[in-house]
Amino acid sequence: MLNKNSLYTVSGITTDANGDSKVRWTQDLIRRTKLFIKQGYTRVDLVDLPRPMTKLEALSHIAALPQFSNPGDQMTIQDAVAYREKAKAKADGTYVARPRGRPRKHPVATVTVKQTKKVKAAPSLDAIKARAKTDTTAQALDLLKAVGV
Repeated sequence: MLNKNSLYTVSGITTDANGDSKVRWTQDLIRRTKLFIKQGYTRVDLVDLPRPMTKLEALSHIAALPQFSNPGDQMTIQDAVAYREKAKAKADGTYVARPRGRPRKHPVATVTVKQTKKVKAAPSLDAIKARAKTDTTAQALDLLKAVGV
C-alpha cells in the first residue's frame, strides 16, 4: 500500500459494469488502463497530471477539466474530496470519529414469557359413545379376500 503522502502522475474516473464510478490514481497510465479494461470496466478515463500531485491536489485539478464537468463526475469527485478531508482531519486529530461496531442500546427490562403448549382436549365420554361402531372383523375378512388368502 502506498504512503498517504505519495505523489501521483495519473488520475481520473472509472466506471465498472454495475455503473459505480470511482476516482483513481496511479503512476502508470498504460498498465492501469489495460488492467481496468481486462476487468470489464465500461469507462476508463485517466489523464496525465501536469506534475506529481497528492490525491487532494489531483482531485482539484481533474474537477476543473472539461471532460469531468458533467454532474455525475463532479459528484464523484466531491465525494472523494470529502472522504479525503475527513481522513486528513482524523490524522490531524481534529476529527472525532463515531464508535465502531453496533450502536449500544439503552438498557431495557427483559420480560420472560413462558410459552404454553397447546394440548388437544380429550373427547368426552358422550362423544365416544356417539361414534359409529365399526366392525373391524368384517373389514379384515374383506381385506383378506381381496388379497386372495
